[in-house]
Amino acid sequence: MRTLSGTLVTELGLTRTRPGYMVELGFSSTLRLSTLGALSYNGYSWYPADIKVAGLSRNEQGQQAGTLSIGNADLDYGALILSEGVADKTIRIWSVWAGAPSEAMPEFDGIGDDAEINGLRVTIKLSSGARRYAYSPRRIIGPQTGINVRLPAGTRITVGGMTVTLEAKSR
Repeated sequence: MRTLSGTLVTELGLTRTRPGYMVELGFSSTLRLSTLGALSYNGYSWYPADIKVAGLSRNEQGQQAGTLSIGNADLDYGALILSEGVADKTIRIWSVWAGAPSEAMPEFDGIGDDAEINGLRVTIKLSSGARRYAYSPRRIIGPQTGINVRLPAGTRITVGGMTVTLEAKSR
C-alpha cells in the first residue's frame, strides 16, 4: 500500500485538479514529454507535448500493452520515428498531478512495437519489454523491404567467427 504525501493529498482534495502524463522515449537522445507543460521531475526537464495515452493494460503474465499518440503538427516526431524507428525503443509513462509532479506514479515501462504516422498524429503501439524477444528477427529481409534477389543454395556467409551455409527451402 502506498502512503500519500501531504502535497498529493492537498492536490487530490482540490475542487479542480489537473492530472496528466509524463512520457520518456528512449531514442538516441532521450525525449521527455509532458501533458502538463514544462516541468521538472527526477532531475530532468520535461517538455510540453500533445500526448494521448490509451488502452494501458496488463495481462495475468504481467505483460503490458497500450497505445501512445503524439501530436505531429510540425512533423518532427514523424521524422524522428522514420529515421530511428520505434521497435524496441524504451518507453516509460507516468501519471502525474499538476500540483504534485514529485509524486508521479509509473503506469508503463516497456518498449515501442510499431508506429503509424497518420496526418498530424504519430501513434505508437506499446508492449512489454519481455515481448522484444518473442519475435526474432525484428526485421525480415525480403520483397516487402525491397530485396528481391536470393542467394543460391550452398552460398557461405561469414559473420564474425561464424559461417552460415544457405540451404534451399523445400516446399
